[in-house]
Amino acid sequence: MPLNLRQVLRQIPQRTLQPYFAGRGLIIDEDVWALGVNKRPRRLLQCLLGLDRDSGREVIADLARVQELAGERGFRAMVSAADGETGIIKTFASLDTFQERALWLLHHHPQLFRNAEQLHFVDHRTEGQQGRHYRTDPGHDISREDANIARFEDAICAYHQRDTGAGISCATEFLERDGEATQISLYVEGLPNHRIEVVDGNFRHLISAPTIAAAIVYDPATGDTTTIGKGGWKVHEALREAFARHLLGVEPKFDTVRQRSFALHRLARRQDLAPDPAFGVEVAWVRRLRLVASDPDQGQMVLESPRGDSSVTVYDLADSWLGRGGRLLGSFEVIHAAICLRFYKEPDATRARTITIELTRPNGSNLKNLSERDREVAETHIAKWGLIADAGE
Repeated sequence: MPLNLRQVLRQIPQRTLQPYFAGRGLIIDEDVWALGVNKRPRRLLQCLLGLDRDSGREVIADLARVQELAGERGFRAMVSAADGETGIIKTFASLDTFQERALWLLHHHPQLFRNAEQLHFVDHRTEGQQGRHYRTDPGHDISREDANIARFEDAICAYHQRDTGAGISCATEFLERDGEATQISLYVEGLPNHRIEVVDGNFRHLISAPTIAAAIVYDPATGDTTTIGKGGWKVHEALREAFARHLLGVEPKFDTVRQRSFALHRLARRQDLAPDPAFGVEVAWVRRLRLVASDPDQGQMVLESPRGDSSVTVYDLADSWLGRGGRLLGSFEVIHAAICLRFYKEPDATRARTITIELTRPNGSNLKNLSERDREVAETHIAKWGLIADAGE
């Protein structure tokens, strides 16, 4: 999602923004701070855009980093990075928004903020397509010897050089997570990237080397190992083997931990999804299905009902378009579903709140992007509706 600077500035009160700006050498006139919360962000943004190019870019880059951690998952990463520091935890409790807490941590404890970014990188991707879960023997010590780390980095670089030609250099960072797990973040030098930048009304060609980020997490208490990487199974295999040989000092031996899968085939027939009033959910309905024929070369079909209208489901559309009962749906495989949950309207709200659960076969979802409370609601309903595949299914 594009960075909305005004929205970020709106979420951070003067008490935290002003000292941060001062630390960057930016003094804001008092008449700007005197403005209301609706007008102040626009004026602050004008001040930022009026800075010299380098100073303005640094501040905007900081705000982009802040927004990346502005959520419940990012806040948990910041709390974990604080590692029980009482003063930091108390300060977090006194601040109002996720954005304010993130900016405060970046300003006063930049290394802890950096640690939180690394934790968030893994937490955000571990449930998606970039995460893989394995189990190996517990009890291994992870080497921190420079020579072993160098061999580990060389092995990762060699993989990328064989694969795409990238990997001229590599850097690693070690971070202790909650419990006994250790996270190793890797940053591989990618192939040169050519882009055009506009400066003072003129364009220029820039060549940079983007970073290929990856990570591996090992828990010596259980042997649980998670790899994070983009590029398919070969990337994860390279991470596991290099980690085992050079940092654990053992031959690679990892068993795949089966991730849960979604039983989307059960949505190929009409389903009346019962809401759970205990969570304040008034109604639930299937709004969108993406289907493929048994022969994928025959293409896909998407059924999508009008947004916000719970009285029309994809099954109603199937009845109208494909014959009574939507019997034709049974000859297709469901590869994606969007299910809406509408809550009872709060007394002071102008309208009822709705969340959408996105499920993609075999185990993709938007659950990690929901708030902690909404995720609990979604997980409970998914299980209740029998959309979690049984073992061997």
